[in-house]
Amino acid sequence: MQPMSKQPIQMRRLWQVWSRGMIAGMLVLSLGTACNAGLLGRSPSDLPTPPAKLASVMLTAKAGEQQKFGGFGVSQIVSKDYAQLPYGRRKELAQVLWKDLRLNTLRLWFFMDVYAPKPGQRQLSPMFTDPYLQMVRDAQQTGQIQNLLLAPTGVPQYLLEKRDGGMRIRRDKLTDWAETIADFIQAVRDRYGIQINVTGIQNEPNDDHLNFSKGEIAQAVKQLRRSLDQRKLNAVKIIAPESSNADGYAERLIDDLKRDPDAWNAIEGIATHSYNMAATPAMADRVRNTGKTYWQTEAGANGPEEPGNAMIATSMAARFLNDVNHWVTHWIWFIGAAQADPNDNATRLMKFEADRPQKTWVTRFKKYDYLQQLTQTFEVGATFRTVESSLDGKMVWTYGKKPRINAAVARNPDGSWAIGITNFTSEEGRHSQDPHDQTGYPTQPFSVTIRIAELAGSRPRPFQVRRSNAQLSNQQQADMTMRNGALTLDIQPLELLTLRSQP
Repeated sequence: MQPMSKQPIQMRRLWQVWSRGMIAGMLVLSLGTACNAGLLGRSPSDLPTPPAKLASVMLTAKAGEQQKFGGFGVSQIVSKDYAQLPYGRRKELAQVLWKDLRLNTLRLWFFMDVYAPKPGQRQLSPMFTDPYLQMVRDAQQTGQIQNLLLAPTGVPQYLLEKRDGGMRIRRDKLTDWAETIADFIQAVRDRYGIQINVTGIQNEPNDDHLNFSKGEIAQAVKQLRRSLDQRKLNAVKIIAPESSNADGYAERLIDDLKRDPDAWNAIEGIATHSYNMAATPAMADRVRNTGKTYWQTEAGANGPEEPGNAMIATSMAARFLNDVNHWVTHWIWFIGAAQADPNDNATRLMKFEADRPQKTWVTRFKKYDYLQQLTQTFEVGATFRTVESSLDGKMVWTYGKKPRINAAVARNPDGSWAIGITNFTSEEGRHSQDPHDQTGYPTQPFSVTIRIAELAGSRPRPFQVRRSNAQLSNQQQADMTMRNGALTLDIQPLELLTLRSQP
């Protein structure tokens, strides 16, 4: 027993401890009650809500090889500004454009009325100027160029006549028209040693400056084939029609070619452009399993553009994925690099300003990064599979509302699998039942599951993931693993996602 003298002191200490504990407990109880009362007193709309579940999309890559990919390319325009660039800058530009983007096709503009201004007259120098020649040499020196594709345009007026509601090649001048193209290809080879190995017949023949009436395109390609062969240019391939869109007019021209066996045999492949109406199932059906290639020889945009524009970049990437999902074998952007033009920079992947300091004279637009991401994913020789979507079916980029999701799947020559996916929803999109509305849909992120039928039941397969959007440029993400032929990932508005497996 404690001495009596110490008991009061101990009792006071016990009382202090006990009373402090009671006060703390009461405070905790009071706070808890207050919090509960506050939560219970709030309406459901005031409560914090969990993140909304993303809409799910299933992309299915069907089993079976489709077309083999021939590669990417651009056309180039040449101005006095390019001619004034010193060798070091031209070399740098060629490196960034051709090697860093892995492009293999250069589309060359051929202004027929400059080369042949009068009947029987040929002027190579005004057309194939020294700067133009230098641009071709610069591209060839990178070792990337496999195809020099000629794009005839500007048919001389003396070869044309107005009939059938538009401008047509005069029937008695068809040989002159074909020989003008063949003469130019021969002259460039003989004078400069430059081998043009593919030629179109006319850039966008659906335009007002030249149309083909029923059956005339078949006669045109047969005559061009004869004119080339007569000059021992048998190796030069012909593609046609290079219409501005994959529309009904392009389908009619291709049908004309297919109805004439000699004309169909005269061409290497069909060709259209990819703007508002890109490749379609109808176009794919016309070339599938025919042994012909399908060249998309010009995709583009128009108007101003500032760096970081993900809208234009996603549109470009979506059209590529659309096109290769519909049998396109070669894919070409309009202009690779050119002098800056504030009113028309959207046509270019890059702009240059010759008078600026070394580190600031070239600007890469956002679509450059998106294209580089695609070229690092889909190799020349990749064999595509047909992909369909639970959301947008065949995901056709054509007249009307544009698909929210576009995708393509291929197997590269090294055995790796390649996947590309875009989300083309944006703040500029809108819900509309108007059949003439050409916009996309409003902003919406998606959870996308990609399923490759040929990989069902296979071992787990790691994929390297890369992402581009307004903030990111071809940035590597954490690897993902495909199991039983499927994997799921999120894609935000105006994003490009690519995945590539190990061989």
